[in-house]
Amino acid sequence: MDDIDADGFDEMLPGTFASSNYNDEPFVYSDTSSWFMVFDHDLKFMFPPVEFPSPTGGVGIFPLKAPDGSVNILGSANYGSLNHKMRKYFISDINGKVLRKGPRKLMIHILGLD
Repeated sequence: MDDIDADGFDEMLPGTFASSNYNDEPFVYSDTSSWFMVFDHDLKFMFPPVEFPSPTGGVGIFPLKAPDGSVNILGSANYGSLNHKMRKYFISDINGKVLRKGPRKLMIHILGLD
């Protein structure tokens, strides 16, 4: 949880996992996919959830705060493997718009960690 929109309230940035345990009936946010989603302090979506289809895998997201106070979201989606080649990395704004995506090496470079 973190206040990513500077409204004085924390937003929830959950990690999700596709376990594919319950897939007999259609659901809006099925567990046969993992989801990139952020909830505001009223537990409403800040943007429509983004689906990462795969019967196993997960999405982890973290706030990225710049020195000027702006916030983006760093995300990693894996597809049932710990192998970095099976992951997608992305940076989005707080409205869910993906600004950059690429392999781990590119994200490390963008973040200035290389």
